[in-house]
Amino acid sequence: MFYGLLFLLSLVYLAGMLFNVMGVDACQYAAISQDMMRSGSYLEVFYRGEDYLDKPPFLFWVSSISFDVFGVSNWSYKLPTVLSTVIGAISIFRLAGKLYGEEVGKISTLILVSCQAYFLINHDVRTDTILVNALIFTLWHTVQFIRYNAWSNLIALSFGIAVAMMTKGPIGIMVPAVSVLTHIALSRNWNILLNWKWLLVLVLVGAFISPMAYGLYTQFDAQPDKAIPMAAGMKMKGVSGLWFYFWEQSFGRITGGNNRWRNDAGYFFFVHTYAWSFLPWTLLGLIAIFKEVKSSFTERLKSREYYIVGAVVVPFVVLSMSKFKLPHYIYVVFPFICIMVAKTIVDWNKQSWEKWMKAIIGFHIFQNSVFVIGSGLLLFTVFSGFQWGVVAIYLLMIGSIVVSHFRFRKGMMALIVPPILGIVLVNMVLNLHFYPNLQEYDAGYQASQRIRTAENDKYVYTLSVNSFSIEMYSGRSLRSISRLVQSENAQGPFYVYCNDSDLKHLQRDTRFSIVEVEELKHYHVTALTLNFLNPNTRPSVLEYRYLVTIHKK
Repeated sequence: MFYGLLFLLSLVYLAGMLFNVMGVDACQYAAISQDMMRSGSYLEVFYRGEDYLDKPPFLFWVSSISFDVFGVSNWSYKLPTVLSTVIGAISIFRLAGKLYGEEVGKISTLILVSCQAYFLINHDVRTDTILVNALIFTLWHTVQFIRYNAWSNLIALSFGIAVAMMTKGPIGIMVPAVSVLTHIALSRNWNILLNWKWLLVLVLVGAFISPMAYGLYTQFDAQPDKAIPMAAGMKMKGVSGLWFYFWEQSFGRITGGNNRWRNDAGYFFFVHTYAWSFLPWTLLGLIAIFKEVKSSFTERLKSREYYIVGAVVVPFVVLSMSKFKLPHYIYVVFPFICIMVAKTIVDWNKQSWEKWMKAIIGFHIFQNSVFVIGSGLLLFTVFSGFQWGVVAIYLLMIGSIVVSHFRFRKGMMALIVPPILGIVLVNMVLNLHFYPNLQEYDAGYQASQRIRTAENDKYVYTLSVNSFSIEMYSGRSLRSISRLVQSENAQGPFYVYCNDSDLKHLQRDTRFSIVEVEELKHYHVTALTLNFLNPNTRPSVLEYRYLVTIHKK
């Protein structure tokens, strides 16, 4: 059963590798990776010909290598991230198995790779997926090192920390550190701190991240007079790349002050984020967190482990204090909640748990009913037309869900199999039908299909609107039209990507003659609303972009 469910889940991930890279961040990171591949500049990161200072470079490194080896495509960009998830799945199996036994390890793995957040971050590829998987890998080898003091585990945990830091910053060392410190404090096993080899971890991490640090220093710190593009189109001098990565972008968000990342989302922002992103395990997760946290403070045993409680509670509280929050920030604690859930299920199975089982199975029946109805609405009503193959999969999954509820009425499988089949149904419909249809409303992608084979200028110009999709799918950089005006030797025709007001401005500009104007439907596909999902009200919320072909006079 374990391997059968893993195989079914792997099909969902494979389907997620094929449709378009969506959203602002993912497309931008893919475009940066293409620039890196073409320029060969790996230590110093550039974008659109300017210095880039926002995210550490590890995602760009692995994505650009994948592009170079396999060519530029949706799946080649997502491949390194999906491979990191394979490593994360193996690591959580080993970590949970080492702490609580093989059965907990297997269930933890299934829960992790069937969590809705994990489906999302493996196709909407940002830095967080590699970060989370690196953290699981790190904590696995940290526990191994504490128990066996092996050099191989020391090197592996140091490398894991380095990868996490080069992917997202200091949180890569914060999570494993607070996990270990929580374990030491609650178990009162202070001897763990006396191992001199912990000093070597700092040395090894420093060595592993030295290429990133060197690149930051040479690109920014060593050139204090360089004007660096920052937020809102502003440029600043005297920017320290090292300070930015190791303080401002991470701890600076928590301390607030004048930090430019601030959206004041509220202290409970991650509570409702958890509610939808940890599906289909939301209820079990809440029960497991309460159970594990309570027992951690009522059963203070030196022989017990407290790593997982530390990896969940402390990061959740710290991130909730941040002045700037986005949903994917909290995903760093999800693997460790998965272990809590798996341990709770196994513990219940060894005890008398009928009262819990009936209530949770009833909830899963209701939850799967919602999944079936919601998936049906997405498949049959949101977009006109559908593939019969997807319909067949939809009907097959409904049959499997119904059979699973009758087949597994008690025991662990009753809590594991039906929820997994329900979330597979949802994501099969999303990956094979819903997301591919959204690309019709990404004007940048539609524009890229018109211009990617044209034999003219290598740039696409714009007045005020942006599109990372153009760069991802056309292989051309998006530049301000002022650069075209300043270029004396530019040969047309030229493409301009613009909105309504920009088009009117362009029509009045006597320096250009307009050859063709193509209207493109546009919607911010990562910010869906009911008005967009309803075909009858969709036209009222659509915007329009234009791909304009011009000549210089």
